[in-house]
Amino acid sequence: MSLEVGNRHFCQYGTPFGSMQIGIYTDSIENTLSENGRLYLKYTLDVNASYLSDNELIINIKNTDNQKG
Repeated sequence: MSLEVGNRHFCQYGTPFGSMQIGIYTDSIENTLSENGRLYLKYTLDVNASYLSDNELIINIKNTDNQKG
């Protein structure tokens, strides 16, 4: 899956019943990943040029290292 803000990327998804063309349009990417940070993605999926869904993915990173220095 390729994500690039403002662009639609296509890929083929094969199933036992045939293949589908999936389009991925990326609305937003916010990347503040580090030892503690966040990754935010907002994108739209379509299948064979028909709207499928709006999606958001949020990943929060938290350092849980409790060792005393």
